[in-house]
Amino acid sequence: MNNTCVDSARVAVVYSGVALGWARVEPMDCAEWRWTKDLGVVARGGGGGLSRRLRDRMASDWSSSGALELDVSVVMYRVGGQIGTDIPRTFDGKVKMIRDQMNDRLIS
Repeated sequence: MNNTCVDSARVAVVYSGVALGWARVEPMDCAEWRWTKDLGVVARGGGGGLSRRLRDRMASDWSSSGALELDVSVVMYRVGGQIGTDIPRTFDGKVKMIRDQMNDRLIS
């Protein structure tokens, strides 16, 4: 992704094939010669709920392994032009949420 400029992106977080959340973000950044960039994200929401079946599956995974694995999909766009070969259209990855036993908090 060297010398890649991104105007906006859409992000979806999925667990077991079910979308837990999605958002449009506007990083408005150029990677230039950097290979990576850390980006802090805060999830907020309300009024949504998970089915009992999905909650039970999450609880089962959490209790058996002490972790949850979430799929993350990012689609990047460039405003005012088509996406060229220098910018990937999608990035698919995984985030593993685990419990930090020492501090009793979630970490990824």
